[in-house]
Amino acid sequence: MMRGDYVNPKYKNAINDCVKIIAFVLAFLLVLEGLSLSVFSGRSAAKFSARLRDAYSFVDEPDNTIQLACIGNSNMYSGFVPFQLWNDYGYTSTVCASPFQSVEESLGLMEKMYKTQSPKLVLVETDMFYGSYPKKNSSSKRTLSDYFGFVKPDYFEDGVRNVFSTFVFHNRWKLAHSYKNSSFVKTHGYRFSDKETNIPKKDYMAPDNNIEEIKPKDIECINRLVNYCQSKGSKVVFVTMPCANGWSSGRHTAVENYCKENNIEYIDLNNAYDSIGIDMQTCYRDEGTHLNFEGAKKTTDYLGTIIKNYGTLDSKSNDAKYSYWTEASEKFYAYTKK
Repeated sequence: MMRGDYVNPKYKNAINDCVKIIAFVLAFLLVLEGLSLSVFSGRSAAKFSARLRDAYSFVDEPDNTIQLACIGNSNMYSGFVPFQLWNDYGYTSTVCASPFQSVEESLGLMEKMYKTQSPKLVLVETDMFYGSYPKKNSSSKRTLSDYFGFVKPDYFEDGVRNVFSTFVFHNRWKLAHSYKNSSFVKTHGYRFSDKETNIPKKDYMAPDNNIEEIKPKDIECINRLVNYCQSKGSKVVFVTMPCANGWSSGRHTAVENYCKENNIEYIDLNNAYDSIGIDMQTCYRDEGTHLNFEGAKKTTDYLGTIIKNYGTLDSKSNDAKYSYWTEASEKFYAYTKK
């Protein structure tokens, strides 16, 4: 044997171990991808994920029947009632929101939605802009803290979720049988609550010179979300739902500045309590973060007037193709009265 052909057994074993590890990882990724595309798809999410079920409600809609998409976190799914908009104006809508939903996750949802739907209008709730997730920045060098940031639970959860949905739904498939046999009231993403919490009145939107800037890494993701929706032909409008416990004039100013710079319409409902009819003593279900059903109906009515004035959407109330909306609406409102 020539000297050049000799391989130290120690290195040979190490090479073999590396090959085995790489082969295992590749096989594991293929299995994950297969499960994500089949068993744990977005359609499964709409049925079996407690957190994301409502956010993925659009997957059960007939193709190209949703006119308005509302994207955001729990403030959105607590404050917008699609059936209220349908009854008042005949517009079809869906709420793509989940607890603590990030902008990154919202972008992933919209990418899935546009595969089957073509919403003409997208309402983007702004409270989620203040959730921070470490992102790769190709223009700067990484620091050690950046690498530790990548393994934070919130970042890992959002990042992996957008690639492999099986991580989200892995413990839900067993619920399939019980779900199919349950009595299900469709809400198009809205989460109903008639709980009423009396909170003290406070002027939390008083003018303040302290602007709470949106972090650059979040701005980057907001830009991607807006550009993507606009590239699909949707009008994008930013909306801040009433939130007495968390929102402020400093956040309002930061979002307003972004909208002015990017030519986006901005509606901050925290400055329109009187016009909407919001009463802090009757319209919240908690200490001032989430609206109850009474508050959500009023907020939806107010937004409906604005949406109608856009002239972007046409009423489907007299279109037989959409009669199922009326039937589902009757079932929903019957449920809310129980």
